[in-house]
Amino acid sequence: MAITYRAIWQDSRERLDEVVVEAFEAWALDKHPGVPLDGTVRDFCSPRDERLVWGNRNNATIGDEGRAVELVLREDSEEERWISTVRVVSGRESWVWVDVERNTFDPWTLRPQIIAPNLVRELITSGRRDGGDPRWGVIRMFDRAIAVDADKVQEQVLNRLRSPLRRSPDILVAHSYNGGSHATLRRANIAASRMVGAASVLVLSEEAVAKFNEEAEESARVNYGEARLFLPSDEGFSRNRLINKEDISQHPKALAIKVGLLLQPGMSNRLPPPALDEALAHLRQNRIGEYDDLLQLAEEELGEERDRVGVLRSELKASQEETFDHQVDLEGLEEEIGRLNRLIISYRIGANEVEDSAIEVPTNAFSVSDAIEKAREFLSQVVIPEGVERDIEELDQSPSGRSWGSGAWRGFRALDAYSRASSEVQGGFFQWCQLGGPEAWPATAKKYSAVESETVRSHEPFRKARVLPVSTEVDPTGQIFMEQHLKIAEGGGEQAPRVYFYDDTGGTTGKVHVGFVGPHRHMPNKSKS
Repeated sequence: MAITYRAIWQDSRERLDEVVVEAFEAWALDKHPGVPLDGTVRDFCSPRDERLVWGNRNNATIGDEGRAVELVLREDSEEERWISTVRVVSGRESWVWVDVERNTFDPWTLRPQIIAPNLVRELITSGRRDGGDPRWGVIRMFDRAIAVDADKVQEQVLNRLRSPLRRSPDILVAHSYNGGSHATLRRANIAASRMVGAASVLVLSEEAVAKFNEEAEESARVNYGEARLFLPSDEGFSRNRLINKEDISQHPKALAIKVGLLLQPGMSNRLPPPALDEALAHLRQNRIGEYDDLLQLAEEELGEERDRVGVLRSELKASQEETFDHQVDLEGLEEEIGRLNRLIISYRIGANEVEDSAIEVPTNAFSVSDAIEKAREFLSQVVIPEGVERDIEELDQSPSGRSWGSGAWRGFRALDAYSRASSEVQGGFFQWCQLGGPEAWPATAKKYSAVESETVRSHEPFRKARVLPVSTEVDPTGQIFMEQHLKIAEGGGEQAPRVYFYDDTGGTTGKVHVGFVGPHRHMPNKSKS
């Protein structure tokens, strides 16, 4: 089972174990009203989401004054299992340890998003409010971003990042001109909330960016709109990772998702302090004696698995380096394609084939969400209403997200170009593509479908999924059956992006209307049922 999130922190509140137990019970019952939390019912069906839920509690005494509690909430669905485990020790030292684990039958389709449970946010917030001073070593913990002005850069950022006592990762977010201070702080606060307990987020104001870059080493500087992840190090800024502004600007949650994926491997390997190790040993001893042999066997198997993990980590590191090299090559090729596209447009302008304004249309998109935003801004003959996109974050964060964004943008531009030329074409979009113009879509069976199968058309649930939003100028109901679609990725995989559209070039609007952009799984058919 994979640990997707881990947080360990100190809290000086008295009787911390009772505080955590109360918060855990409130959190679990809010998610699954009525669930027993004493281990007596193993398959409680949640009235909220119909998952099978099991809750348990284990207590132990440590010496004369110490107390330890372990709380578990297991949540099972048909596709996956989530286990949230909270351990708290109260006494000479008071600690909280939260793990979130996930298992799935299909680990290759979707990577889990790395998000702190609401329980952690509640414990950190109440700890600060009630004088517990939640902290990881010398770093105080917050569930929101810390805004830093220019006059505080030395004290709040430089001294902090250079301190050898800092044991927690810090995310430094630079002011962005894309949306200004409001958008910058929103992205940072989302990241801080989702990473609470595992990392801190600092936001540099417009003036603070310049001040930081004056004082910081060149390898640690951030430009406007960028972010940089600083890992703990005894050598100042030596361990950091830049997150470029294109990745951050894809979506308000993009920074949080990116940081979560970067932090998760190291987060899951964090060792608990001795006080928690001792508490865990007492909790284990408190369980039924018949599990001792199984525990010994599990520890032996764990040793073997640790050796195997070491080998896999080495292989993973080599693969990541190779992937990075390929990504650099891909970006270079995309830039070259963009240059050639601009050159083609300039030649066509010179030949009076297109208007001068065409040169202003971007030649590429960095993600599917970026392609949608650019289509709404630049392509006047393609209508994409708000809300037609589904699970776009999932597509953007996929390893293929960049190439899918480029493909979606090419598809939208093809629809726009077709709409402009439709009055001169005998037939529809497919026939226009067959003419082979520079903006034509490769309308093969693997990349385009003009109609759905008879099964889809006649089977009500399948047909209903394709009744999609459209302008009331096209249909007074605001919905219409759409079957033409672009296949942004070849094949029929669950995550493969699709763009469904309605051709109204011969109708009242004279435009192409997009009704759906998202993963293929939202468009059920016979082969997927």
